[in-house]
Amino acid sequence: MEVAVYPDNNAARKPVQVRIRVDRELIELCREIQSLGRSHEDWKRNQIIDGFESENFVAGFLKEEDFFFTWYDEDGVEYAFNVAFDDLPRIVSGEITELHARRWPPEEFGYNDGNE
Repeated sequence: MEVAVYPDNNAARKPVQVRIRVDRELIELCREIQSLGRSHEDWKRNQIIDGFESENFVAGFLKEEDFFFTWYDEDGVEYAFNVAFDDLPRIVSGEITELHARRWPPEEFGYNDGNE
């Protein structure tokens, strides 16, 4: 799937925070990460940025924040959310069914859509 590069014209009209339903695609991506069998300490020693991708998600591991995911909505607007190491199996098992995400990059990083 080709996604628009953020920022785009739709971003200014999009909510800053959204709830993302955990779907099969996200479950499979979390399952792929889990299949590596690495401990939390192993992940902390090796930061991986954008190491995992699916059609609508990109994920990596940031030492300070555990897993960092980005997701693109139907208009190509990017949202980001974190997943704790211990939450991966809870997503895969279906215990976690919804996640909260924030439009990315956040405005405090100096993003300006040109409408201000």
